[in-house]
Amino acid sequence: MKCTQCGCKKLIKSDIPFYVWGDADLKISETLNVYTCFECGHLEWFDTSKVREYQNKTANLQACQTELSRLKTQLIEWENPNILKNIENDCKNVQNQLSSLDITIRQQQELQSELRNLQQKIRSYPKEVERLKEQIKELERKILNINESLSKITIVTER
Repeated sequence: MKCTQCGCKKLIKSDIPFYVWGDADLKISETLNVYTCFECGHLEWFDTSKVREYQNKTANLQACQTELSRLKTQLIEWENPNILKNIENDCKNVQNQLSSLDITIRQQQELQSELRNLQQKIRSYPKEVERLKEQIKELERKILNINESLSKITIVTER
């Protein structure tokens, strides 16, 4: 940091120079920092709220993009036709094991439970694919909104 008036790099952190007279109501930003130039006394004002807002938005954008990538990978796995075939094959294998006369009652109960779970997976398969697609659409909308709000922030760099 340096003074914009004289270029001095020696600044003193100051209190915010506001005085309240009478019944006036004055609110001061928590993020506002004021520095006084050691050479010329010029006040430099710094407000970190916009910087934090930008950092939060970019972090949120990155998290959304990571989640979107994960969901797209998961959707590709779920849309693989072999997945459903594998579940159906597992159902047939369990049914074959259940038809065996050489299983105990406990094994039979475990196999029936496994069969119910596999049948539930088959029934919920289309809903799961649709749920993933909806989540992807929602994240894409959110990313678009974040990018739009980031594009409205102007960053000026010194040359």
